[in-house]
Amino acid sequence: MLLRRANLYHLQRVRNNVGPRVRTKLDEILLIDLAESSVSPYTDIRRHAQVAGESAVRIIIGARPLVVPRLLNAFEDALRTNDFRRMKGAMFTLLFGNLSKTAGRDWRYTPRLIKAFITACTADKPSIQKLATGATYLVMEFGRPLERMVILNEDLVDSIAPTEDVSEEISRKRISVISKRQNVENKKKALAIELVDFAKNSHWKTASRTATIVLTMGMRFDTLAPENMIELLTKGSIDEHPGLRGLYCSALVAVS
Repeated sequence: MLLRRANLYHLQRVRNNVGPRVRTKLDEILLIDLAESSVSPYTDIRRHAQVAGESAVRIIIGARPLVVPRLLNAFEDALRTNDFRRMKGAMFTLLFGNLSKTAGRDWRYTPRLIKAFITACTADKPSIQKLATGATYLVMEFGRPLERMVILNEDLVDSIAPTEDVSEEISRKRISVISKRQNVENKKKALAIELVDFAKNSHWKTASRTATIVLTMGMRFDTLAPENMIELLTKGSIDEHPGLRGLYCSALVAVS
């Protein structure tokens, strides 16, 4: 009897989680609880909540936009209060799991995440420094330019093309994509200008991480680099610190 009941429970769980499902009120409550537990001061609670949250966001539609803002709020609160345990939980959940793509691609949240990450790099805690080192290249990827070309197999596209005329829908979608791309690039440029001032007055380790992120967001082939970035690279090329000097010199050569 117990084996049969366990098998029925297992089959029911598999059937419910076999594909994405619509988010319900109960799901929202559970997801918010998981997000709060993911930044718990207790290590075991954090780990179990992070594992459960990874599984939940894969299955429930609309789970990521619900969870990411709450984790960002917890991350920023932990930075203000120097709560290292909650800081670690928020960094790991946002940058080392399924939520990293949503947090890095949705520029409603990405500027806050990048600024919080740079602030966390100044924390005097070895475990947080280790997390920051492992996530630096991922954060740099957030600022890279979006892909502008897609190579398609025209024969394959024609084989699935609808018979009716859909040129108007395609035109509207193209305008929407171009507008969204332009808005994202404008936000990247504005954030790069803001971070330049932060890099000027920071410790050399924080300045080097900030500068690498700024360079990926502010350097584009089709536009000129911001004026304050050129000033940062010019003055940085004669900086006293050899690491910063090499970084700024190579960036200045790339700009010119």
